[in-house]
Order: sequence, then C-alpha cells, then structure tokens
Amino acid sequence: MASSKDGKVPGLESATAGDVIDAPVRVFLWMVPRTCSTVITKCMSFVDDCVVWMEPYCMCHLNETEFNPEFKKDDPDMMKYNERRATLMQSGEIQQLLAQIQQKAALLPNLNDQTNFTHSWVQEQLSQDEPSKKVIFVKDETFAIVSREEFLPKVPFRHTFLIRHPREVFVSFRKMVAETGNFGLIKEEDCDPVRDGPTLPAKEFYKTQLDMLNYVTKNIEPNPIVIDAHDFLSNPKAMLSKYFEMLEIPFKDSFLSWEGDMSHVETKFRGSPMGVVAVAEKDTLKKAFTSTSFKPPKYPRGVVADDVKFTPELEKLIEDAMPYYEEMFSKRLVLED
Repeated sequence: MASSKDGKVPGLESATAGDVIDAPVRVFLWMVPRTCSTVITKCMSFVDDCVVWMEPYCMCHLNETEFNPEFKKDDPDMMKYNERRATLMQSGEIQQLLAQIQQKAALLPNLNDQTNFTHSWVQEQLSQDEPSKKVIFVKDETFAIVSREEFLPKVPFRHTFLIRHPREVFVSFRKMVAETGNFGLIKEEDCDPVRDGPTLPAKEFYKTQLDMLNYVTKNIEPNPIVIDAHDFLSNPKAMLSKYFEMLEIPFKDSFLSWEGDMSHVETKFRGSPMGVVAVAEKDTLKKAFTSTSFKPPKYPRGVVADDVKFTPELEKLIEDAMPYYEEMFSKRLVLED
C-alpha cells in the first residue's frame, strides 16, 4: 500500500504503520455508470490474489429504491416504472430467467443475498481481514455513498476515480435504462433517463462524483488518482501500469488480456446475484462481462455516433454535468512524455 515516510496512508491518521505493513492494498474505484468500469473490474479479477467487489454500496441504494415499495410510491414516473416491471414479471420467460439466476446464485459462495446489503453491512464486510489476499478492489457508484461517508470501511483504502465525458456516458446510459432498466419496453430514442430510470439519480451522477473527490481530498488523501476512461482505453498498458505503480501493485503484461468465460465473473466477483449474475444477462453489460481485453475508443473524446438522436432532456443532462466533469478532468492522471 502506498504510504508516507512515517508508514501511514495520507489522511488515515487512525492507521499506524503496524496496521498497514502486511495488509493487502485496498482500492476503491469510484465511478458513474457507463465509464467502462466493469471492464477494468474484470481485468482486476485476474490480478494475483485479488478480491473484487461489484458495487456493494450501489446494491444498498437499490434496496432503498428499486426494491422498496415505499420509494416515491406517489410519483407518476415511479408508478409507470413499477407498472412496466409488474407487466414484465408476469412473463413466463422472465419467471424462468429469475429462477435460473436464483439457482445459479445459490451455488456461488461469493454472492450474498440482496437483502443483506445495507450500508453498515457493507462497511463490515469491507473492513474484514483478508490475510490470504494481496489486493482488495471495490468498484462502486459515488451517489450511493456521498453524505453517508460514515459507512466507509474502517480500514485504510486508497480512493481512485474513473471519469468519462458526459456525452459518452449519458448516450450509453440512456440505452442501458431503455434495455436493462425497462427490459426493452421503451425505445432507446424515446427514453428519458431521468423519467424512465427513477431509481438512479442521473442528475446527480457527476455532482456526487466531484463531491466524493473533494471529500477524499480533504479527509483521506490529498491527491487521489483520477483517470479519464478515454485516456485509459487509448493507452491501456501505460495507464494500467502507471495506476498499479501508484498503488504499489505489481504489474504484468498478462493483465492486459484475460478469459472471456462468464463463469469467471460469476465465481470471482463478490456482490449480490442482482449485481453480478442478473445484470450480465443484458446486452448493455454482457459485452463488458465477457470481454477479453481493453478495446480502443471508436471516436474522439466526447464524440458519439452520427445517428444518435439527442433529445432536449438528454442535452440538458450533458450540459449540467459538464462543469463537474471539467473540474475532475483538470485533475486527471496525465502520463509523462
């Protein structure tokens, strides 16, 4: 674990040198949806003696929203969302799929029941000793922890951030809301991510990411690592090796490619059946879960396909997010020439 000269991780005054000498490197990757974070997480799952967690705090958020019948129960958008879900759940195909997921999850000791996921439970899990592991890697959403930082783990963690241009994020997120959140019952071009994805705070994605960055900078470590997804995918070997160097994780060229078999994800990722098995069934996420390497960007930063339909709602999301992104972008990791 990276440390100061006195053996302490910057900002973690409660951790003595003796506490961290033999401890695994513990790392958060804080992100917003559609930043290519799942591909990075899959890569990390092939690092020697590494444990990866798939969005445990986000699963807490879903328990408070998606799976909470009282959440926004009088909100018209939430009512329509629940109606679409109820209609879908009557499908024999969906019932069969859910049964298959439950059967598979019951055989996977790395997965925990969705009902376990509360902020205090996650804090406890992430604070446990892992004497046989060298790296603990946690990918998670900032909106699920901001203003609840007291539930961060009680052991030293490095906090790193993955950002991506809002135009790329929200175009991809709209597709995910239409296809995954609403099971294809809404056409992508007609989808409003805020209206049709009422359990995920799209308007707050970038604000909470910057809020978390500022919190970490003030309270935990003064110079957290910020990586832009376009930079990373444009030069994965250099970026990943630098990231590992800064975290004091040994790097190997073999980490740049990996097995595409979904069974690896299902047996190695810690999380809930919803966060690991179920989401992998959807096309918007299956590509990342079955990936075998990092793929270079198709377009320059902030550019998307010419045939993407931009609605006023989508443009507003992008516009409002840009100032937060630009501030984080100014602090990103830039490789030396």
